[in-house]
Amino acid sequence: MQTMLAVCHPWQCDIMGHLNTRFYAALFDDASLQFLGMLTLDGDRHLGWADVKIDTTFKKEVHAGTLLSVDTQLVRLGRSSITYQHTIRSRTSDDILAEAIVTSVRFDLDQRQSVEISPVIKRLAEELTENR
Repeated sequence: MQTMLAVCHPWQCDIMGHLNTRFYAALFDDASLQFLGMLTLDGDRHLGWADVKIDTTFKKEVHAGTLLSVDTQLVRLGRSSITYQHTIRSRTSDDILAEAIVTSVRFDLDQRQSVEISPVIKRLAEELTENR
């Protein structure tokens, strides 16, 4: 599912002339918030998500003016964790520019510990997987 549209701005580029890694992280983080937000429509403000692992692969340089899209797909659903993959593509060439595999844990914000993912979230995640 598409989770983000963006453009690479000149001020996001480093001295090598390409998108700096800190801004890749921001793109992936915003896409995570969109993806996880679509799964957590229960509105429970006492539960959140904690990222526990992010593995990023940079495929091609991104330069100022590049139109970007981020797609996200479910990789694995565990008892308290979810693993998903973000793919950043050029909107004009459809080239894959970067990928990140993220593992997030369902987190009780009051107790500050992981909790089991609810059946509702599991069902929504499975429906997203079936509809891709």
